[in-house]
Order: sequence, then C-alpha cells, then structure tokens
Amino acid sequence: MRPRTDLIEQFSAFLVFDGDRFRRWLSDVRFRQSMERCLTQAGQTSGSSSANFWALFWHQQWQVQSSRTAKGHLQAYAQECCYDAADNIVVKFGQKINHGREDCFQLLLTKFDRVLNGFDTEKGRDFKAYASTTFRSLLKEILRQRNEIDICTPWALLRKTGPRTMQKSLTNEGLSPLMVEQYLLVFAAFRQFYIPQQAAVTRQLPEPDRETLISISAYYNQEKGNYISQPSPPLNPDEVFQILIASAKAARLYQKPKVLSANVHRSDDDENDEWLDTLKDEDHSLPLSELIEAEEAKERSLQRAQVNEILVKELQNLDNDSKQLLKLYYQDNCIQEVIAETLNIKQYTVSRRLNKIRKVLLTQLVQWSQETLHIDLNPNLLKSIGADLDEWLVAHYGCASAIDTQNNLAEDENEY
Repeated sequence: MRPRTDLIEQFSAFLVFDGDRFRRWLSDVRFRQSMERCLTQAGQTSGSSSANFWALFWHQQWQVQSSRTAKGHLQAYAQECCYDAADNIVVKFGQKINHGREDCFQLLLTKFDRVLNGFDTEKGRDFKAYASTTFRSLLKEILRQRNEIDICTPWALLRKTGPRTMQKSLTNEGLSPLMVEQYLLVFAAFRQFYIPQQAAVTRQLPEPDRETLISISAYYNQEKGNYISQPSPPLNPDEVFQILIASAKAARLYQKPKVLSANVHRSDDDENDEWLDTLKDEDHSLPLSELIEAEEAKERSLQRAQVNEILVKELQNLDNDSKQLLKLYYQDNCIQEVIAETLNIKQYTVSRRLNKIRKVLLTQLVQWSQETLHIDLNPNLLKSIGADLDEWLVAHYGCASAIDTQNNLAEDENEY
C-alpha cells in the first residue's frame, strides 16, 4: 500500500480496493478543499505542519459541534490503521474467518464512532496510534462475537476459566451430574498441575506434556473417592486429555452461546416436546460445590495478594519525594495547596506528579491483568482499574496511618 505523505491527502483521500487488496487513494474534493482552506488560515501556526496536530484539531471540532466534516477528515486519516488491522487479522487467521480484507475494513468503519468516543484529546495522544490499537481490538471482538475466531488455545482458555463458569459450561452441555463431577475434578487437577513455562501467560499456551497429564491422572484417581458421589473407574492420561479438550470446548460454547428459541421442538417425533418444558426452578447443588467455592476463594485471594505485592514493590521503588507526596495526599489527606507548601513546589506540579505516579502503578496493573487474566482492555475497563487503584492507595495509606497512630499510642503509654 502506498503511504500518504502529503498532509492534505492524509485528511481527504480514501482507500479503494481491487480484489481484496489496496488499489489506490481516491481524493474527495470537498474534504480536499476544506483542508486547503484550514492550512491557509493556519499559516505558520506552530505545529500546523504535523498530521497529529490536525487530528487533534478535527477531533475537538467533532466533540464540540458533532461536525460531519470533522468526522470525515478523521475517517480519511485513519484509513491506513483500518486497513492494517484488517490485513493483520486476515493474514493471521486466513481461511478460519469468512471475511476478506475489504469486509473487515468496512466492518471497522461502521464502528468508527467507538474510536472517536474513546479518544481523549486533552491527554495529547497520537490519534493514529490510538485508532490502530482500537481497530485491532474491535475487529477481534466483532469476529469473536460471530464465533469466527478463537483467540485462545484450549489450554489458555482453561487457565482463565473459573471453576463456577466451568460447572455451568459442563451443565449447559447436557452432561449427567456424575460426569460433571468427574470433569470438574479433572479440571481442578489441571489448574493445580499445569504451570506454563512462559514468564508471561499468553493466549497461545501449548498443550500439557505427558508428565503433567500423568500427574493430573494420578491426582484424580487418588481424590475421586472424596469428591465424586458415585463409584467411578480410574482415568489414564489419554482419557484426561480428552476430558480437558471437551471441557475447553464446553467453556467456549458457553461463553459464546448460540441463540435458540425456547419454543423450538427438542425432537421431530413429538411436536409438544419443547425446550421450554425442560426449564426448572430448582437449584440442584453438586457435591463439588464446596470444592468450587473454595477454589474460587483461593484464586481471588491469590490474585489480591499478587496485586498487593506488585503495587507495594512499585511504591518502594519510588524516590523519596514521591513517597512523601503520596503520604501527604493519601495518608494525611492534605489538599494540593498544603502539599505544595510542604514540599516547596508549585501547586500544578503536585497534580502532575500524582498523575505520573498513578500512571506508573496503573501500567503495572494493566500488564498484570493482560498476562494473568487474559483480558482485552478497553477505555471503560481502564477507568475501572484506575478507580480500583485509587481505592487501593487510600486503603494502603489508611492502614499505614492506623499503624502510625497505634505506635504513637504505644509510645505514649510507655512514657507513663
């Protein structure tokens, strides 16, 4: 694809396909004239020769006036990002998806408002970089919802699926209560013995080796009498492998369900036999419920401990001024004016330093979330993580304040 270097062309030309490939750039007269007028008016304004300057300008115009012209300029500017995202998916998944580059390209353009709404002009980001990241995430999301791509391998999916979700997935598959118990015990053993070799857990985890399957099999055969309600035969490693594959398939189908009417007939033999008739109000608990709840509680506790360890370590690595700043803000509840006087800095510097520290901590949390929880982050989720980080800082320094108070009381008592 020929890259556009001319500033006017970047904001006024649109991509033309030929046989699912880039053919040429087609300039829109209206947008070209609009950019020419704006460049003439801008003259020698600082930064006006930068593409990102105009991206920020048009985004502000779109925010303030909901301008169609501004949106059109930004759509033109984002054409390369959109094409690259489509090309990346087609190259990566090939025949596994039912869409070519042009189809994926058009799908993304229908979601362009997501890019516009998610971009924050005030943060001074690079619009094209943000659009590129968002387009790739959006396309994966669209194709996943259409059940056209499976980003995770079965083993990565099993690693990120919780016990409660797995129980629901297996029940949804129509397995008998006994088989659900057996599969859940194999699943619990898998989570215990399958430890990825990579430092960072990814969506492309390999299948467990023979030694791991033997360990899972041995654990199952040893513990089945404690967790399975009826006598059941032992399992060998090959049977364990097949159960894990079936469990991953069930989890994938459960998390991406097909829409089915409740009035569809269950069989051709009986027209009155509908799926709706099979629905019940009772909640039958399984013998493994306690094991599942304990496993989930253990996992949540472990995740909290990991997050706490990561954040505490980052706080310890901060310089003394930053540590003092956080103490004054979160522990002593000082306003920024008081903090500025105490640290002998400008008041606006307080806000900048706080944001910089939060960004460092947030980066670590985001990295941990992606590597451990396998989640694709979107603007709303990032805001949620940011809010959780603030709550953690308040709680962390609140505990420190309580400890200081307790120590001071103890010292006072010793004086008496």
